[in-house]
Amino acid sequence: MNELRPIQMPDYEEMLTDVRHAYRIVAAYQQKLFFTLRQIGAGFPELEFSYWHPAWNNRPPSPKTKPWERWNWDFLPLHTSDYWFVRSGSDMNAKLADRDWFMTVRITADSGFDGKGKSTTSFSGPDPMLMDPVENTVTAIYLNFYQVTKEVGAGHVPHEIWNTDIEDRDEFAWSNLPNVGARCITFGGPLSSYLDEGSMERLIAEIRTHLTQDGLLVNPMSR
Repeated sequence: MNELRPIQMPDYEEMLTDVRHAYRIVAAYQQKLFFTLRQIGAGFPELEFSYWHPAWNNRPPSPKTKPWERWNWDFLPLHTSDYWFVRSGSDMNAKLADRDWFMTVRITADSGFDGKGKSTTSFSGPDPMLMDPVENTVTAIYLNFYQVTKEVGAGHVPHEIWNTDIEDRDEFAWSNLPNVGARCITFGGPLSSYLDEGSMERLIAEIRTHLTQDGLLVNPMSR
């Protein structure tokens, strides 16, 4: 006869110790993101920060909303988020002129979550237990540049051009957005590649050289 084995109870203190570690790690990670975004902003003085929003979920709800009736992920707004930089003196609602350009920066903590993951009755939103193993996903940063190239593009606001973009396209190569008379290009990759001292500055310098050669920038510090 098989010997009955005692049921092992979870170690709640160990679990909550992990939670405390996790919150501190996330806070440190987000502080690093803010430093990186300041570097990017300084690297493109022709532009200024205008707006940010979570990519796959909503912002945290209003104070009178019951948190447990919303997605769990709504309380992790910087998990994957987009940051918009538009021409200096402009804003998100300003209509673009021919040759105008803007930049969005997407930073994702875990590519395993895209807002379309499988849900369960026990989790509000995509269930992390059903996502790909973290060893198979990445933390990444992408700098996306959009430029009006045809007269038909003039008069659009940045969000109208951004909405016509496609998710999966080649990096470091221009893609045309014919419906809005614009083009776009993406630089970046795994965030770990750009965290060492000087790495982000080198990426920005490479981007500026590329954009100058492609005619978006007249010179390295042009508008």
